[in-house]
Amino acid sequence: MTKSPKVATPAFSQATRAEGIRFLYRNLNSLIPGLAILPCVIAWSVWGYIDHVIVVSWLSIALLVIVLRFWLNYRFHKLTPDTKQVFIWGRYFTYTSLLTGVVYGSAAFLLFVPDSLPLQLLLFTIIIGLTSGSIFVTSHWLESYYALMIPALGMASLSLFLQSDSGYQLLSFAIFAYLLMSIGMGKRSSESVLNSIQLRFENTELLHQLTISKEKAEQANARKTRFLASASHDLRQPVHALNLFTDALSQEPLTDKSNKLLSFMRESVEALSQLLSSLLDISKLDAGIVTPKLTSVDMSDLLNRLYRNFLPLAEKKKLDLRLRCHSAPFVMSDPVLLENILRNLIDNAIKYTSEGGILVSCRSRKNHELWLEVIDTGDGISPVNQEFIFEEFYQINNMQRDRRQGLGLGLAIVKRQALLLGHQLNVKSRQGKGSVFRLCIEQNNHNNVYSLVEEKEGKPLLTQKNAHILVVDDDPLVLEGTKTILENWHYSVSTASGLEQALKIIAATKIDIIISDFSLEGTDGITAIEALRKKSGNDIPALLITGDTAPARIKAAKDSGMALLHKPVNVAKLRTALHFHSDIH
Repeated sequence: MTKSPKVATPAFSQATRAEGIRFLYRNLNSLIPGLAILPCVIAWSVWGYIDHVIVVSWLSIALLVIVLRFWLNYRFHKLTPDTKQVFIWGRYFTYTSLLTGVVYGSAAFLLFVPDSLPLQLLLFTIIIGLTSGSIFVTSHWLESYYALMIPALGMASLSLFLQSDSGYQLLSFAIFAYLLMSIGMGKRSSESVLNSIQLRFENTELLHQLTISKEKAEQANARKTRFLASASHDLRQPVHALNLFTDALSQEPLTDKSNKLLSFMRESVEALSQLLSSLLDISKLDAGIVTPKLTSVDMSDLLNRLYRNFLPLAEKKKLDLRLRCHSAPFVMSDPVLLENILRNLIDNAIKYTSEGGILVSCRSRKNHELWLEVIDTGDGISPVNQEFIFEEFYQINNMQRDRRQGLGLGLAIVKRQALLLGHQLNVKSRQGKGSVFRLCIEQNNHNNVYSLVEEKEGKPLLTQKNAHILVVDDDPLVLEGTKTILENWHYSVSTASGLEQALKIIAATKIDIIISDFSLEGTDGITAIEALRKKSGNDIPALLITGDTAPARIKAAKDSGMALLHKPVNVAKLRTALHFHSDIH
């Protein structure tokens, strides 16, 4: 495993040492009361044994050093020096530590009471305890620890060595040995503390870099979404118009050759519509407006219908499509989303299988779980590609971007819909052998079964042939195409390229239905429809048509509560929406 490079640099190390100095000053205030008490205790204990002038002088100097330290700490926090200036304050702290070490080291000479072992123990216990305890604070700045410890213990050791009793001299050697040991301990402790500070800085820097990378990735994703939304909208406009003109043309008398050309045209329009629909599905998922409607679904009914739908396509490729579903299980799911998932998986299996067949099966497992499997004898997917097949725009063996193989969004949509439903989707595949896509769903035995009924194309009611429709769109081709198709259905049609023109029409003409594009120059379809309703004084039925795939725009359109169709609009859906125009509000 390759180790990631460290973030540390010489400047970074300097910042670490500077942080050690700041730690000293942050903790100094809490130490000053204790530092003030210790010299008072020593002075009080030797008051009856040592000349008062010496005791008072020593105590005054000790307290003066503490006052100096307090003043330095006050100035430090008031000035808040930067990284470069803080090292000067580190030297100031070292100087006061040296003064403290000399003060306590001199006490071993000036305040030593030869005839009182308890007072000697008290004095040397305070000196050794002070130097030992200081390591927890001064190890952040090693120079200050040495400045305190070496003079204090060195002078204490020398004081005992100068005594005539050999016991004191042995104790002197012990203190000197402790001094040498403390030098090593101080160095190791300082390294440990500074390493922890360094590590904290590195973690902070790595977190900062991660945050920047995350922001860049989010910005790139937002730019991608904006680009796709813009490109999709720009493409949907002419495709929508082309779809309308194609349908209008099909209602005219044509020669056999023209009908053949029209068939090719329909196929091309349908292919473009499917690609744009995939972009729309992704945008809806991004916008968070897809809400699963869970109910009990009859899997036998759903799978048999999918089998009937895909059988002609499989037979056309001379593939053996089989369905294995012995029982009639029910599952708790959203029937529309579940059908879309299975439809994508079966379509992919047929598309990428050149010989052999496809098996669609459902199997009841333990814990009331149902396995829906789509098994094919296709080319299979390599382990490397299996990691990426559920990513957006990822395709295998389509470097030439053949539009017949789609955009690479099918499995990305399937995966996100499965996650939305709480269904687990797995894939197992061997190159040259085939693939198994497995969907795990919770079984359900409820009686409120949802049965999917195939959508039928409706015809406009003849009694509505006099209905007057106002079409608002800033694209002339869309206006002309929509007008042509509506007039073929025997509606009266007025067109407006913007809100201002539409307001003039509605002021002079009784309008029965409004069809408005969502994106209009200077306003939007929701605002336009509301303005037109207010102008007419009636809650006119309205149909909103949008070519936008930006998540925020899709959500706004859906939240408006108006009937919504997406460009390029399927002519049958438009006809159905107008057929039941009384429900469009």
